[in-house]
Amino acid sequence: MSTTSSSPRKRRTTASSSGASVLLAALLAAGCGGGRGKETLVTYFNGDHAVSLRHPAGWRSDQAEQDGVWYRYFLAPPRTAGGQAPVSVTLLAAAMAVPVEQYAQTYLAGNAVGSTQAEERQGVAGRSWVFASPDGTKRYRLLLLAPGGRVVGLYSQADAGAEAEHAAVLDEMWRSLTLERPDRYPVKEWKDQKASLGIPDSWRETRHFSGGGTLLAQYVSPTLAVDRGGQTVHA
Repeated sequence: MSTTSSSPRKRRTTASSSGASVLLAALLAAGCGGGRGKETLVTYFNGDHAVSLRHPAGWRSDQAEQDGVWYRYFLAPPRTAGGQAPVSVTLLAAAMAVPVEQYAQTYLAGNAVGSTQAEERQGVAGRSWVFASPDGTKRYRLLLLAPGGRVVGLYSQADAGAEAEHAAVLDEMWRSLTLERPDRYPVKEWKDQKASLGIPDSWRETRHFSGGGTLLAQYVSPTLAVDRGGQTVHA
């Protein structure tokens, strides 16, 4: 997984010239790796499309672009060496000039729709569908959001047996899809330093120190990767 793409986590800061200094630190650090009984979920960020998503650390990831649509693929480990991934999830983004219901027909046509419902992420409306192939051997999920003339979505396909096995992971991936909108980030203010910072909900404060005219505030991202030793990596 790449963590070098341009970050959507833009920060708003201001500072006075009165001599008080502000130090806002983001450190690349290795955290404590948890047990491996339950696979660690890591967060994928993409600043170009202002989107983030949690996915299992052990899934393979790749990306492509075709006909103006950007795709990021997440593939579950195959059951046999050299086999196909039993479950795949695709994160997609593109320009869109039609309603999401019309855009969805590319995926829904010829399949049996089981359910559909309205969706919302970060104030952006959309819709989701659960459907299956006519013979029932494939299971699909589709979520489409329409942020200002664009479409951002998730699409999964799974073998019938594998879908139930990975249902909890797919549910978490669907819940985690986030449109990164810095203008909506909660803002932390330091009145004495006349400074403020927009901080994503997924980040947490790990250090706070002030004294001698200096303020240090440190924030850590969710898990971005897991190294070979099983340690989690954060920004």
